[in-house]
Amino acid sequence: MTAKPVQQYTAGMVNSYTAVVYIGSTYCCCDTPDAFYQDASTTTKPVIWMGANIWNMANSVGVAQFTQKYGWDPTTSYYEDGGSIGTVTQVTYKNQTLTRKIPAGQDGGVLRPNVLTGPGYPAVTRVAEGLDSSNAHTFGWAVRSSNLTYIGEIPFAYVSESDRIIVLEDLLFDALAPATTERHRALLRLEDISPSSEPSELRSMADLLKAENIAYGINVIPVYTDPNGPTTTGSPRRSPSPSGRRWSAP
Repeated sequence: MTAKPVQQYTAGMVNSYTAVVYIGSTYCCCDTPDAFYQDASTTTKPVIWMGANIWNMANSVGVAQFTQKYGWDPTTSYYEDGGSIGTVTQVTYKNQTLTRKIPAGQDGGVLRPNVLTGPGYPAVTRVAEGLDSSNAHTFGWAVRSSNLTYIGEIPFAYVSESDRIIVLEDLLFDALAPATTERHRALLRLEDISPSSEPSELRSMADLLKAENIAYGINVIPVYTDPNGPTTTGSPRRSPSPSGRRWSAP
């Protein structure tokens, strides 16, 4: 796997890889090589596009060519619905409802693909449905047609345990390795293990999980020690405490 700014793309580079993943985290108009857009639109390899700048690809290769291959028009797709980005609070995927919780004032919205119908346009699959709770409108949060899977935002900007990030994690299989056998597995995580944790307790937990054949991971945190407390008016500070609880001086 290679990760690099799209500005460093050179013609034909896509042929060296099994797939293309574009993360449109920054609006751009003029510094992306046309060769990237051309190659992304003509390759038969999977292309996964998240967030901004998909409209630049359509303009570069020609809107008519884009719409005839993919069945939707990025140049007439918008983040706004009725003059506002709305409040997209959930995403439904494979009959599962997932949350979308964005900090107040930090929601850039989700691009809502303008899917076209009629002769000459291929079918577009709405892989996941977004719900705007401000007006009850639904739209294709993720769509797929031909070899392109498009997600109208970058889903790992803000996440939680029940978040729509799960959609991205799952649809990568469909886009990159569709023949993969579906398996439902879980990993138990031991949280906030630090040098202050009791070794005998950790060993007991590990032995129990091993005996039950339960896969687990350990989330490790450091111990922060500040005996002079320059940020707490001279009060000493240690986190976590020797008892394993997090604390700091007021």
